Amino acid sequence: PAHGMFNDLLATALSENIAPVVHAITWQDEGSGLDPQMLAGRRLDMAVVLARPDCSNDPAPASCAAFHFSDPVIEVPILLFTRPGAGVTFGSLADLGGLHLCHPAGHAFQAAEQNGTSWLSDATIQLEAPASPEACFQMLMEGQVDAVALNALTGSATIAAMGLNRQVVALDRPLARQTLHIAVPKVHWRGTTLIYRVNSGLAAFRASGRYDQIVDRHMALLWNRLN
Repeated sequence: PAHGMFNDLLATALSENIAPVVHAITWQDEGSGLDPQMLAGRRLDMAVVLARPDCSNDPAPASCAAFHFSDPVIEVPILLFTRPGAGVTFGSLADLGGLHLCHPAGHAFQAAEQNGTSWLSDATIQLEAPASPEACFQMLMEGQVDAVALNALTGSATIAAMGLNRQVVALDRPLARQTLHIAVPKVHWRGTTLIYRVNSGLAAFRASGRYDQIVDRHMALLWNRLN
């Protein structure tokens, strides 16, 4: 419905203004991350739901200087998906030592290293980074990795699409929680205006309760699909 939860949330935010923003959303599900050149051709005005980089680093990522970021559109947990009975547990960071994990390239997890969670800094973790979530779950089923580290929404949807509902389980404790944002180039002639429109729209429909209604509707559909 509405071409997915992220699109539904953004479209509603852009419509919740005194002067609604006329828009068209193009979905590119390739996990390519945030490339500062991505919107250089001016055919697109904003990049939809991406992890915000840690701009407090020195030097800061190039995208910090190139883009405005909206308030969080949604927060998703980063989970470990594994095979039932594989013996993989996650109670603390120490449990990750020596594991062989898979995380698809481009599905940015820089935010997962914030908030005091630095699971990638463990030198004993072996990390595979194929091009897609499907490739990660295929490696899991073939026993090449111990677990897949991925946000709950993408992971659950991929499991359902691959028919692995009974062959893959998610561990209860998240590795981290990741907020996803809208990005607009700072060189855009209406960049600050677009960010203001997104943020004010998000605030308005959060306050009205419509935000929770949209999320609940899409999550119910996802869980029904998984079950």
